[in-house]
Amino acid sequence: MNNSFLKILTHRITLIYSSLLVGITLVCTQIPRLNVLGYEFAMVMGLVAGVIGGVITLHFAHRRPPDMYILKFVALMLGVSEIILIPPLVIMMMNAWIVPNCSFLDGFLLYLLIPGFSVVFCVTLASLISTLFTRRPGIWYTIVIIT
Repeated sequence: MNNSFLKILTHRITLIYSSLLVGITLVCTQIPRLNVLGYEFAMVMGLVAGVIGGVITLHFAHRRPPDMYILKFVALMLGVSEIILIPPLVIMMMNAWIVPNCSFLDGFLLYLLIPGFSVVFCVTLASLISTLFTRRPGIWYTIVIIT
């Protein structure tokens, strides 16, 4: 495995944001419509994980080595952002033993689709913004996400 991938994955910022995702998942297990692996939970995770993936990308964008191509950086950040989606999925799969799920396969596919693609969108958007705007890319990212 790539050394920079492991450095980013075990960095303090990445661990804090992945802990935030796990915390939101644990809160969702106590809310009636969000405690099953379905559309509602996938939407919540899509919104939160997309923003978090973009924020992590912006954090590491100015730390990117000058010899690293932008496509390699985007692929690296996509890998990290998709990996941090696994612990919430595992928590909800364990919760499926307690709370009856209508269609586990449909919920699983929705989780792959909605948070997975929102992370892809937000990471590529954050990479584009950090490339175009070298000063204060976080403000531009926030403006684009809010609008």
